[in-house]
Order: sequence, then C-alpha cells, then structure tokens
Amino acid sequence: MASSSQLNLPANSGGPSSWPRADSALTREANAQHEAHPTRRIFVGPMPEKVISHIENEVKKKKENTGVITLNQLEDEAPDRREDVMNVVKNHAKRFVEQYRSDRRRGGDGDGESKTGSRIKRKRSVEDAESHVSSFETENWDEDYDEQNLAEELVRKWRESEWGQAWKNRGKKNNKSTTSHWIGGSFEIGTLLGVNLLNPPAPNPSAVSLRAITANASASKSVQNLGPPSPITSSGQSNVDSKTGLLAVPGRSSHSESPATSSKDKGKQRVHYALPSPEISETLVPPPLPPLEVLSRTESALDPTSSQAAMLSPAMPSPGLQWGDIVMRDRMLVRVTYTKQGAVNAKFDDSINRTTRDLQYEDWAEFMVVWRRDLIELYEDDKLPGREMFSGRKHLAYLIPLKSGRTNLSLYSFVDLTFCITCPPTSTRTFSGPRPIFSREKEGTNIFIFKHKSRSRAWDWTWQIWRHLGGQVPPTIEVHNPRLNSTVTIDIPYRLQIDNQELYAVFTRGNIVELCMNSLRSVPDWAALVEKELTEQGKRLELCWRRDAHLDWLWLDEDIYGKTRPWAILAGLAVKQSSRPAALELRLTSHAPTHYHLKSGAVIDEPPSIEGYVERIKPNTQLKQSLYLSTHMGLLFINHVNEAFPPSPPGLALTTQDLDSWVKGLRKSEIHRGANQVMHAAGVINLRSIVAVRRAFVLLPSTTHTEKDPGSDDTTWCNVWSQQEQPNLDDDEDLGGEVYLLQHHDKQLVRMRRCFELLLNTGNVIRFETYSRRFAVEWVNRLRLLVGYWKHKKRVDAKDEIELAQARRPRLTPQTRVCQEEDFPPDPPADMSAPYPAMENLYNWCIIEGCNPITKATKLHMRKGLRGPYKLFYMAIVAGHLVRFRVKTGSALHNSAKKRISLLDAYVLSGYFAAMNLPKGEFMANAPTAPRRYLDGLETDDRDEDMVFMLWYRSHPAATHAEKAPTAAALPSKSVPNLSGKHKMVVFRTRSRIERDAWCWALTTEIEKISRVQTEREQKLRDAGKVIDLAK
Repeated sequence: MASSSQLNLPANSGGPSSWPRADSALTREANAQHEAHPTRRIFVGPMPEKVISHIENEVKKKKENTGVITLNQLEDEAPDRREDVMNVVKNHAKRFVEQYRSDRRRGGDGDGESKTGSRIKRKRSVEDAESHVSSFETENWDEDYDEQNLAEELVRKWRESEWGQAWKNRGKKNNKSTTSHWIGGSFEIGTLLGVNLLNPPAPNPSAVSLRAITANASASKSVQNLGPPSPITSSGQSNVDSKTGLLAVPGRSSHSESPATSSKDKGKQRVHYALPSPEISETLVPPPLPPLEVLSRTESALDPTSSQAAMLSPAMPSPGLQWGDIVMRDRMLVRVTYTKQGAVNAKFDDSINRTTRDLQYEDWAEFMVVWRRDLIELYEDDKLPGREMFSGRKHLAYLIPLKSGRTNLSLYSFVDLTFCITCPPTSTRTFSGPRPIFSREKEGTNIFIFKHKSRSRAWDWTWQIWRHLGGQVPPTIEVHNPRLNSTVTIDIPYRLQIDNQELYAVFTRGNIVELCMNSLRSVPDWAALVEKELTEQGKRLELCWRRDAHLDWLWLDEDIYGKTRPWAILAGLAVKQSSRPAALELRLTSHAPTHYHLKSGAVIDEPPSIEGYVERIKPNTQLKQSLYLSTHMGLLFINHVNEAFPPSPPGLALTTQDLDSWVKGLRKSEIHRGANQVMHAAGVINLRSIVAVRRAFVLLPSTTHTEKDPGSDDTTWCNVWSQQEQPNLDDDEDLGGEVYLLQHHDKQLVRMRRCFELLLNTGNVIRFETYSRRFAVEWVNRLRLLVGYWKHKKRVDAKDEIELAQARRPRLTPQTRVCQEEDFPPDPPADMSAPYPAMENLYNWCIIEGCNPITKATKLHMRKGLRGPYKLFYMAIVAGHLVRFRVKTGSALHNSAKKRISLLDAYVLSGYFAAMNLPKGEFMANAPTAPRRYLDGLETDDRDEDMVFMLWYRSHPAATHAEKAPTAAALPSKSVPNLSGKHKMVVFRTRSRIERDAWCWALTTEIEKISRVQTEREQKLRDAGKVIDLAK
C-alpha cells in the first residue's frame, strides 16, 4: 500500500529564508556526483604519421592563447620546457592519486585482485595485453605522499610506455618520416599518465554518506524550527504516514488525534502529537481583539476572502504596465478553428477535439502572438505585397479577449505541450479594417491551438495566462515518489496562495526536493531503495510532471536569456484541471544503463567503445578501401579516412592552466568529435545485426555464410560472445606494415591473418584488414564484447517496453498457463506511477545533459511532405540535426542520406493535431484500431494518430562540424525568416505511442538546447515586425 506524508508550510515562519536552500551541502554533493556520465573509448591500432602531423599543427596554433604544452617536451634540450611539464604533473599529482583510488573502488582493471604495495607498478590485464593499452596499477597511498617522487615516477612510466617511446623515436628522426609511416599503438582516449580524465572519480560511499547525514541533520534542524515538535509514536520513534504533520501550521494541528486502535486497525501504531510549548503558543497565536476594533475596520484592512483572491493576487500582467504595453510576445505555430456552438468544453484537448462535430479548420500558420493585458493579438504577414512596408506594421489577423467569461485556457496535448484558448469571436475592425472570416459570425466559438517550439516557453505562457484568467493555487500539492510508493502532501498557507513573490520564493526546485527528502527519509525502505543509489551510484532526486507513460523533467530554472523562471515548478498546476491531469513526481534520475544483471547473477558492464583505421577487402576484386570504424550507442559507423576525425594521441596536449577547466573542454571536444563522425559517416551497421566476429581463415573472402545467431538464453549468449581469440607466437612476431611483409616469404598468409570478418544476419560477410595480426585479434575480441552487450541490452529494453505497453491496456494475446485447471482472476490494473524501467530508460538524463554524441537513435518510417510512401530510416539526433541512414531490405549496411535536417526553427507536432493534416482518406478518426505484433514481442493496438508525429521546419544549411552546430555555437542572425516564409514538413510513424512520446520529448529537448544557444537570434525572431501601437 502507498504511504502518505503530510507536509505543511507555515504561514508565519519568518519567510522563505528559513527554508533549506537549493545550494545546501546535500544538494551540492548530489550535483557533484551527477556531473558527468562515465564513458570509455579505445583507439585500436597505430595512427598515420600525416594525421599526427596535422593534429600537432593544430595544437601549435593554440599554444599562445591556451597555454598548451606537450609531454614530448620532456625530451627537449631546453630545461625550462622540461620544467613546464614537471610542474604540471607535480601540481596535479593529488588528482592522479584520487583517480587511482577511484579505480580501485570501481574494481581497477576488472581482475578482482587486491592491490598491495607502496609503489606504482606497470601492469597489463588479459584484455589490454592484446591491445597494448598501457595501464598503471596503484597501491595504497598514505595522505602524506611525496608529490615530487610521484611526479618523477609518472614521468618515468610515461617514457617507458609505447607512445612515450613512439614520441621519442619520432623526435630522433627529425621529421624525416614519410607520410605512409604509422606510429604508436592502441590507447584509451582521454588518458593522461595512466588516468582517464574523461571519467569522474567514483564517489566514496562511506565519505558521501557521512557528509549527507551531516547535511540532512542541519536541514532537518532548520525545518523543525518552523513548526511544532514532530509527532511521536507510542514506541518513541518518528513515524511518517497519512496522519503525520512534518511541518504543521503553527497554532493548529493538521489532523486530529488518532482514535483508539480497534480490531479493524490491528497492527497499526497510534500517533500522539506533542502539544506546542506555551512560549510558542503565546507568540504565534494572537489574542482576540475587542469587538469595537473589529467593527471599525475599513474594507482595505479586512483579510482577503476566497472570493477576493483573484483581485488581490498580483498575477500577470503587473500593475505597473500601462495601457498598450506588451506582456509577452513570441512566434508560434497556430491553428484556428471555428464552431457555431455557443460554448465548447472548457477542457478542450485532443481527445475532445476528435469527438466534436461541425468544426471549420484553417491551415497551420506561423503567427506573431502578442499579449497586452486583456487582449491577445495574432499578427501575420500582409498578403498584399508591399503593404506592410507602407503601413509600417504587420496585419492583425485575430483577437482573443481575455476579459470575456467565455474565454478558457486548456492543455491541448501534453506530449508536445500545445495549449488551447477558446473564446467568442471578436472583431478586429477597430484596429485593421474588415474583420477576418472567423470574426464575421456574431455567435459561435473560436478555438486557437498554440504550439511554441520551446517547451519551457510554452509552460511560461500557460502559467501566466492561467493566473491572469483567475487560476488559483490549490491549498495542497502532492508529490509522489514511485520508488517508495509514497506521497508527500504539501499544505500551502492561504497567504502564499495569493502572494506570487513569496510563493515563488518558497517553491523552488531545491526547496521542494529537500523537503520531500526530509519527509521520506523516515520511510523504512529509504536507505535501501533511495539513499543507496544517491550515495553509491551518484544519482539524484528530481521533479517531473507525469501523465500516463510520459515524463516531463523540470530541469530549467532560467529562460533563454538567463532570467529566472520562479514558476517552473508551479506551472504544471495550470493543467491539473485538464481532462487528463498530470501528476507531480519525485524520481531518481538515471542515465543510460551501463550494466545489466544476468539470470545467473552475473553482471555485465558496457565494454568501451572502439575506433580505428582499417582497410575493407572487396570480395570480387580484392581491392582495398581505406576506412575508419567507430562505435557509438551500439552502432558501427563507417567513415572515409578524410572524414575520420581521429582523437589526439597520448601526450600531445596538456595545459599549464586550470586542469578542471581543461578537462571540461576535453569532454566537450570528445562529444563534438563523436558527433562529427556520425554526421559524416558514409554508412552504419547495427551491432545487433552481427551474427559472429571471426578472424579470416581462407585466402579468398567469401561473400555469404550459413552461420546462425546464437540463442537468446543467457547461458548460451554468455558462452558464445565471451569467447576470446587467443593470439599465438606468429601474431606477436608481426610488427605490422609493409616492411614486415617484405621480410616474410608467405605474404598472402600474413595478410589473411591480419583480417577479421563480420558475419551479418542477412547472410553477407564483410572483411577488414588491420595494420598487424595482433590488432586483428584486438578488433575481434573488443567487437565480440560490444556485440554481445548490445544484443543483451536490446532484449532487456524490449522486455521493459513490453511491460510498459501492457500496463497501459490489457494484453492483446491472452496469457496461457501450462497447467490451467482452474480459473484465475484477471490481472489487477497497472499503476502508471510505478517505477517502470522502460520509462527511466526512454526519458534518461543523457538526453538532457548530452552525455553522448547521439541524443537518440532508432528506426523510424519517414516520408517527405504529406504525400508519398513511407521509407524506413535509421534516424539519429546529433548536434541539433536529424541524421538519416536508409534501411533497405536484405542489407545490414545502411547508407547515409545526402542531406541532414537542421532543427533550427523547427516545431514538433503529434497526435490528432498532426493527423488532421494528413491527406483525406489516409487518416480516419473513427476507424477501428488494428492490433499489431512485432518480432521482439511488442504488442500494440494504438490508434493511427497516436503513432504519428511531424516536424515542421525551415530549410537551413546543415553544419559542417559539430563545433559550429546550432547546439554549440551562435549562428549569424543578420536576417530572420518571415512568418509566411517557405517551410518543409516530414512525417514519422513509430511502432507505438510510447515510442512516439519518447521521440517527441527527445526532439523538443534538442530544440530547447538550440534556443538557449541562439539567444541573439531568438530575440530578433521575437522582435521582428512592428505591431499596432496602442499608446498613440
């Protein structure tokens, strides 16, 4: 059963300053742990000399401005250049020690052996021995270690490493090496002197728990001072249930004292409330006033009643605005509808829209929406050419009167956050001459559906209009925690309900999260279900609005201009009165899973991604094609070598400036580098479509194979994909390159053993050749681990999605038991507020924080425009663009589409709002739903409009590099498109409504990031075009 906790906000507690703030120690600790998502990447094989020279030249250009130095300066004859490197290593030796200790807490190299001793030792694990990736093993260091000795030891190990020797030998050649020369070996990207700087240190559970307890104790102390003493159970311990008042309003009790325990309530504890002290009672409860003083009060001195709340509330617009001043102004995509009915449902949304008859629709159009006090004006480009130039303003198309009693605000769609305003027709003749078609009727109702491209800005419009129309903050707000199945009810004093400023100051994201944590900490399962993940896994608790299986995380406290949005938490209250209200929840944030548990109890961790140079052997002609392979999110991308975007080799760049700032820049550059690889990829192969990875064993490559995919059983899968290719003596003797081939008598055999093959589920075979035989072994072993992991991840994700889909409606295929001799009761109705793993995976925080180069990637059916056939694509959201790869039948290699779609100035539309624009005959609202079953077991019977979403966008040149993408750099904004400018549209179809909702959220999140980078351009878009000046 769900538990509930009552949390009362005191009306006279001395103001919000006594509340625990969002920047408290506990919140800062959680944010620090959650700062980055650990990722690992391995570069396999050596690197071409010409690539290193190019990267080295780029580094030299940055030396003057960024203080860049290189580790090869250790071999320089000038002592000051060597001293620069030693100073950097010495100054940051403590960071290296912390990282080493973090690796030991994580398990080090994964061998599970204890590490003892007092010095740094060079070590190779079984996996790294094949790849020649250097790793350092550390032992227990005391707190008073010698930084000078440690720095000298790290430098010595660097000189002995493979890349240290490579840089030394390269310097001795005085740059006489040819461009065909290869240097170095495999390395872990982002590693400096044995420390991976891209991954944050793992939190120390014991230390974090101690700091959290200290912070919690101080926070609890400040909270308890706001009200009477906490309730005490008969056993003398604090108890949190539906009758517990954690923060009661002083002077009164939230609930009456519990009655005596009856036989019906056997086993329940009785709750007794301690009476407040006399000092508190005398201070907080004022004595009664004389009757004559009460009767002599004027109207202004009376306390506001519920009927006066709207008048006293300083809702938008503020009283300081003059007549004609603009409250809010934005570009929006609007669809106007008219009905002859005198009144429509005040909660008009997409479900009511599809059942409402006799509606007249106008096509979509982009309008300039202007709100001034009691009017909302919709402006459009003048249809008569040149008229706008002479009139000096845009054409006023529609008016929405906010004073009318028939004007209502409602949430039209929670998925794309479109809101709706219904109002009586209003003439625009006073301002712009003849009234439009939707204003000619004296009776009826106009219906305006607004879609803002920014989700946060749509929340702002909804909240402010709702408050202006008289929307009242409820006396209580419930916050549900799915993990504990508990609800915290927050009582809002009446004074806060009518005082916006104090209400905003109290209901900040940090305050609500910490108050709920203080309340939920008394739940018995808190330590096992929540605190363990907070301290050990670096997660944190965040607020979100949930409706059905769709989550909307509250992660934006500021608008695109850096101004605070104090109503960010409360904005969802504007849609609580909708036909399908959303619920406020406190959930644990999750990044994309990096490990899974097998049925046997074993845990498999995500292997590091890999990349490197290879040569493809064409089967018919035996010709070679130089390529660059890289893996991202379970996809193998194929790039031409001139668009490879390889990483910087170890030791090429360091900084004399702040190392933490340099590491943040390194993380960002790695994200951009991966995005460049995806955007410039010639093709992609899904790792789950690979049946086997093997070394070549015949001279002539075969084009087909007869191998079958291993079974889905955990034991079979683990035995197949965990098998490692063992190198032999001949493999170790191969030094690589053409020099070794000239010295060997059987050149064809050596070339064959340098090759590995990918066996695809389509029956095709792709052969690649590496630099040497040992690198071929490494490619095989690492690819096997990746393929096995992503195959298992796909099965787990499919099961979770099936579970979530069955929670929304009954099973399409009845569950049949093996021995069904008696009737079983039907399955109980599912609770959508439960912590379903699929919901956490679909709405993970990697999408918000941009932990990976790819925001989201799956297969989708797409077509250009409203007509034409659907085609299957592999769609990926990368750096503010949609990257497409054409999926053809019988081929596992998907070629990239020529053009990428920029999400700049794009709108995401879904549901009935989008389906209404499909050609007649394609969408039939009353058609029966067709049940569908897919190969992975997913069963759905969603309506057609629930699986469709559209992208309304303007054509912009795609960015050539991720560093210049709209999510990374501000674009020049010399000119902005007109409201009636040309636009394009693409239509997407998903397998289910759950998948559609997740894609819409990911796209709107990416568009939100673009808006916050393109601040200047957004301001010009908002201010483009003059409107009527009512002040004249």
